[in-house]
Amino acid sequence: MLRSFLVVFGAILLGGVFMAIGGFWFANSPEMALIMRIAPGVPFTENDATKLWKAMDRLSFIMQWIMSPLIAAVIGLFVGFFAREYPVRLAALGIVPFVVAFSSFSVTEIAFSVGHILIAGVIAAIVSRCRRSGGNDI
Repeated sequence: MLRSFLVVFGAILLGGVFMAIGGFWFANSPEMALIMRIAPGVPFTENDATKLWKAMDRLSFIMQWIMSPLIAAVIGLFVGFFAREYPVRLAALGIVPFVVAFSSFSVTEIAFSVGHILIAGVIAAIVSRCRRSGGNDI
C-alpha cells in the first residue's frame, strides 16, 4: 500500500518536474520573445499577428504531439518499473494531475488527455510485465 502511494506520488512529482522544465523552456523560447515584443502596446500590425499565430501554433503542436506523449511515456516507464501491482491504475493516477493541468476540457483536449492516460498505462503494463518475467515475454 505504501509502495503504491509512493509510486503515484513519484509519478506526480515527475510530471511536475516536466511541467516546470516545459515552463522554463517556454519562457525562454522565441515564441515568448515575440509575445513580449508585441505585448507592450506598440501598434499591432497584420504581419505581427501572423507571426504570433504561427508561433503559438508551433508551440501548441510541440506540446500536444511531442512533449505530452513523451512525458506520458516517461511516467509510464517510471510506474512500470517501480510498481509491483496495478501498474495501469497507478500510471493513470500518476498522470492525471499533468493531464488536468493542460486540459481545457474541450472535446479535443479530453481526447488528448485520454490518449496520454492510455500511453502511460500501456507502457507501465509492458514495463511491469517485462520486469517481472525478466524480459522474456516479448
